[in-house]
Amino acid sequence: MKAASICFGAETDNADCLAKISRTIISESPEYKAILNKTLAEGLSYPAARQTALLEYLPECKDIITGGSNNILAIEYIKAILYNNLNMTYYPVLREGAGYNDDTDTAEYASAFGIRKMLMSDEHDRLKTYLTAGMYEEISNSKSCPLFLDDFSNIFNHKMLFIKQICNINNTDFADRLAEYEDISPDIANRFAGTFTGSDTITEFAMKVKSKNIVYSRICRCIMHIILEIRKSMSDSYNNIPYIRLLGFNKTGQQYLGSIKKELDVPFITKAADYTKELIFDLACSDIYAQAVYEKYGYVMKNELQQNIIRI
Repeated sequence: MKAASICFGAETDNADCLAKISRTIISESPEYKAILNKTLAEGLSYPAARQTALLEYLPECKDIITGGSNNILAIEYIKAILYNNLNMTYYPVLREGAGYNDDTDTAEYASAFGIRKMLMSDEHDRLKTYLTAGMYEEISNSKSCPLFLDDFSNIFNHKMLFIKQICNINNTDFADRLAEYEDISPDIANRFAGTFTGSDTITEFAMKVKSKNIVYSRICRCIMHIILEIRKSMSDSYNNIPYIRLLGFNKTGQQYLGSIKKELDVPFITKAADYTKELIFDLACSDIYAQAVYEKYGYVMKNELQQNIIRI
């Protein structure tokens, strides 16, 4: 999209220190790698080992290294920019109000975690304090949201049962089949196969699979890869962007898009119905989402091809 800059939230606005951490992870100097290997040998999980190694290697960045999930995400953004030699400027924006995992209702700005918790507990009156009037009305009147991870539990259990049945019919190993999915190692596949009963919610299942070396967030990603049929064999398709699909824009965005449209070297999709072949995977994922909406709310969503571009 010819973007020259990116702006993202973080627990710090110290871009220099975030970049220093990112370069350290990318370059893996012998000294840093030795510290990392030592902490891994002590039995720490990889995320904990990396944090410990960074604290020892870059003590001047201590507050940022231990600053929370948004700093981790900020570092990943900068890593991608540096690793791919992108000519982009990055601007971290300092969080204000509640902390990342804070569900307090006394801060001026609530965290996304806090807002999700309010939604899950139907505390809509509290939401009015933190959402714009338009957003609050949209959510309150919606027939298709909110959805949460456990709302996909039936779909996950049915998918796992289907895979297991196919393995039984073909006399193949259930764990080996699961290991074909993206990010699922043989160890994770074995734990999935040994833990699965078909009666747990996704949260319950993930907590049973979770271990010192397999963190909860990774397990949830693996579960979504199974649901969405994302396999390791598809990894080559991630190396290049096959198309750009426009979801919405304002007047400024419309002018910008008009100025760069002819310079793009991939299809620029404004009408999904004209690109069903290119969007076949997206359409399948949308159908899964629509199924979860129907199971929870009894509402039949529009087909993805019928969705209109949002104009602000």
